[in-house]
Amino acid sequence: MTKSELVGAAYLKLTGGYPNTDSSTWWEDVDLLIAPAINFVMNADYFISKRDEGEEKIIQPLFLQSFKIPITFDALTKKHQSVLPKKPLAFPKNRAIPYVGTIFGNQFVPIEQSGGAMQKYFSGLKQEQTSYELEGKTITYENLPALLKSGKVLVKMLVSATDLADDDEIMLPDGAEFQVINLMVEFFIGQKQLPKDYYNTNKEPNTQA
Repeated sequence: MTKSELVGAAYLKLTGGYPNTDSSTWWEDVDLLIAPAINFVMNADYFISKRDEGEEKIIQPLFLQSFKIPITFDALTKKHQSVLPKKPLAFPKNRAIPYVGTIFGNQFVPIEQSGGAMQKYFSGLKQEQTSYELEGKTITYENLPALLKSGKVLVKMLVSATDLADDDEIMLPDGAEFQVINLMVEFFIGQKQLPKDYYNTNKEPNTQA
């Protein structure tokens, strides 16, 4: 399902199944908030799966997008850098970007914020090991091989829905489209959607034939 198809499904549910010019909710309203709803569902799925597995969850390869991005040299910092073409989903420790490396499969080592200074020190001693630091959408490299300094790197990441075009396919867990639609309905009508229980009517059941 594409982003625009998901917007359309949520809009039709809000308007009773058909476009209504008298509705207080417009298509643009749904389109504005569909991305946060998608990101919320993806974050919830990640942390629920991580809790159930009891270990760091690996992002499903079907959700990832691959980009070959150029490497440039920053004259001010004297560092080689790359700029991500899209915004990754905000997972802890940049887990939404499971791979940064060469197109041949040589993966670079990420420098984490918690041990950045120490990692940078040791990376300077390991000239054969390429590491990188992510800040915003900018990747800064340490010990980049000479052959790559004017080339490209391969980045695999889970893209935030805020950076997806209308005709881009939305990579969601199976059946999660309904969660996104229900989130949108809950927001606009101000009431949580609950399954209807036809047996709980607070009335005595009619047992007469």
